Amino acid sequence: MNEHELARLFPEQADVILNRKPKRKFSNHAKVKAIATQRKKLGEMNKTEAAYYQHLQNKLQSGEIHLIKYEAIKLRLADKTYYNPDFLVVLADMTIELHEVKGSWKAPHQEDARVKIKVAAEQFPEFQFAAFVKDKGSWTREDF
Repeated sequence: MNEHELARLFPEQADVILNRKPKRKFSNHAKVKAIATQRKKLGEMNKTEAAYYQHLQNKLQSGEIHLIKYEAIKLRLADKTYYNPDFLVVLADMTIELHEVKGSWKAPHQEDARVKIKVAAEQFPEFQFAAFVKDKGSWTREDF
């Protein structure tokens, strides 16, 4: 019996028998997560974040904000679960806010982000958490 006949008898093990790389099977959640993580490189802003950064720069110039840092903090929520807010913002009164910037909350993978923000807000009360969505030229704020 050769390897091809063996592979026909045991189709689940065909990749191993024929010495091929197995096909990766993704759950729906893994597919969504893969799409979300492919959006940009670490430390590189997407267009929405860049527009929001410009908005923050204007507030910095006017004195409303003391400091802006992009992707400066990583919060551990649970084992192998982290939340990386887009911006750490220190207001003029030294209040620390963590800002998440979204094009919209409509995409399926955004639910994961919303849950992480809520959990982070509960676990880290020393920070104020807010999400911002650009709506008709202005930024809409949602506090958590």
